[in-house]
Amino acid sequence: MNSLEEKLKDNNYYKVKTVSAKVEDIDSGSRRVKVVLNTMNFLDSDRDIIRNGAFIKSINERGPSTNAPDQIQFLRHHDWEQQIGKYTELYEQGDELIGVGILSKSTDGNNALEDYDLGIINQHSIGFQYIKDKIKFIKDSQLHKEGHYEVNEVKMFEGSAVAFGANKLTATLEVAKSTGDYTPVLSKLSSLSNSFSKALKYHKGTDEHIKRLEYQFLQIQEIQNSLKSMKPSIKDTLKSGKPSEKGVFDFLLNN
Repeated sequence: MNSLEEKLKDNNYYKVKTVSAKVEDIDSGSRRVKVVLNTMNFLDSDRDIIRNGAFIKSINERGPSTNAPDQIQFLRHHDWEQQIGKYTELYEQGDELIGVGILSKSTDGNNALEDYDLGIINQHSIGFQYIKDKIKFIKDSQLHKEGHYEVNEVKMFEGSAVAFGANKLTATLEVAKSTGDYTPVLSKLSSLSNSFSKALKYHKGTDEHIKRLEYQFLQIQEIQNSLKSMKPSIKDTLKSGKPSEKGVFDFLLNN
């Protein structure tokens, strides 16, 4: 039996998947947000391809239109103590799982609303379990090593708002080092640095939340410093960049 096929997905564990996807809409007055919680029909880092329809059963049984006692929750960082709001709609649209929610007026909800406005929340993630008889292993050496898993259904528990973590950014940096293409990580650094600078200057959240933002900002600065100290000089690399990237390059060189 194929070595990957032997490692069939275990449905006894709580799993998470995070996507770098746009926040489609924010209405600060009504506290309404519309976001992409997950995407389908592409190969992810877990060697999964989630197919259309994978979320339908969970939505029908425990979505916002049901009276289920264990409805799908709107959380922050997969923390069940941080319920930042309530989903009013969950649906699949094309290759995307869409969530529409109203942020609560609790401290956590207010912090989340500010972070959406400032761009600190820039990713979303789902908490779920695999369903073994809804997964098929596909052998395809051309696609990804020995093959991949085709996932036709999952049990979804929650959709979380998350910030772009330093571990994700570090992974992006490692790819940049191997390929010589620094544009993706530079763009992320520029966007994140601007967002965190605004947040630390204007944020009205709790002291604890602001302290977390400060720690994240320090992590971003550390990655900036590692880029500046790279050999060959990152400055030489940046000077060869395209004119359209000049704003990003100047940001990194002057900060």
